[in-house]
Amino acid sequence: MLKAQFTFIIFQGSPFQFTVGPYRDHGAHLVKAGGAGLERGEQGELNEFNVWTREAGSGQLAISVEGPSKAEINFT
Repeated sequence: MLKAQFTFIIFQGSPFQFTVGPYRDHGAHLVKAGGAGLERGEQGELNEFNVWTREAGSGQLAISVEGPSKAEINFT
């Protein structure tokens, strides 16, 4: 764990967990996703979510949304 602070102000979310050294395991099973857009997405609305791939190692990422109509996907 890393405790981050500037003078006496502690950064929000501190202490932070991080990895030192090489990853012991990698693969698609380590990709994580979450956010309000996945938990309670609504039709016709912008539904945002995050995908975390750092622990998975190198490779390609493909995202699809399945349903009765075509979904527009934008990456930022």
